[in-house]
Amino acid sequence: MIDLHMHTLNSDGDKTTIEILKMCEEKKLSYISITDHDNCYSYNDLNSIDVKKYFSGQIIPGVEITTSFENNIIEILAYGVNTTVINDFHKKTYTKEKLIERENYLFNKLLGICKDLGLKNSKDLKLDIIKRGLAKRIIYNDLLKYKENFNIIDNELFKSFNNFARKGLANPKNKLYLSEDNFFPDLKEVSKLIKKSNGVCFLAHLYQYGIGNDIEFLNRLRKEIKLDGVECHYCYFTDEQTNTILKYAKENKLYISGGSDYHGELKPGIDIGVGKGNLNIKEEIINPWINKVKTYC
Repeated sequence: MIDLHMHTLNSDGDKTTIEILKMCEEKKLSYISITDHDNCYSYNDLNSIDVKKYFSGQIIPGVEITTSFENNIIEILAYGVNTTVINDFHKKTYTKEKLIERENYLFNKLLGICKDLGLKNSKDLKLDIIKRGLAKRIIYNDLLKYKENFNIIDNELFKSFNNFARKGLANPKNKLYLSEDNFFPDLKEVSKLIKKSNGVCFLAHLYQYGIGNDIEFLNRLRKEIKLDGVECHYCYFTDEQTNTILKYAKENKLYISGGSDYHGELKPGIDIGVGKGNLNIKEEIINPWINKVKTYC
């Protein structure tokens, strides 16, 4: 069993790199990839420890890079990357100053959107801590406190922060849409970065973006950049979605990946390796491409 999509404290997970390795060992995973957002700092952590003391399987250096295409915020998974190249990109692109600017902008902009829609927020709501993604999460948690908000926007968005962020804030068709294009590198830039780092390029979790006409969107994206593969096994996919994207990958000769997208308590109910209990990703799916990338160990 494998898991090629997980996050640590180096982005928006809540576990250290060592804790992740121990959990993967408990699940007896044969291949893993730590895919923190826009950085490979977990692989710096690995350089300072005896990895085999904690995990006996193979590790594929990975990253999940946020970008935009057609005004939609999407994510690209890259495997077999040169971690130094990715970390140099992160240091230049995501400085502390830019993070502060981005989080304050998103916090104030989203509060303004909420006010315009008649949504209720606490008067003393503040952004006291600056951390990637925290501004949106603070406002989401605050909106949940007031029942009247459920009469204004689709209750589906309140079922989880993931729904709120992807189907609401990141969806240009939704009245909660919060444009973030200016804060992320464009798709072609990301594609060039992955190529420079000797990695292979996969689209992450197609059906999570709330775009509609997903396959048509994927076709347009593939005309924009060379895509090596797609994430076909994912914790939130229905069986129908999984079968559809697997068929598409086969017909278009694309590689296949899959993972739990583990974040810890920030995504409750998602366990490493098995997702919501619905994942059991076989090692054989990576056979067509594993020899094309370098593994960490």
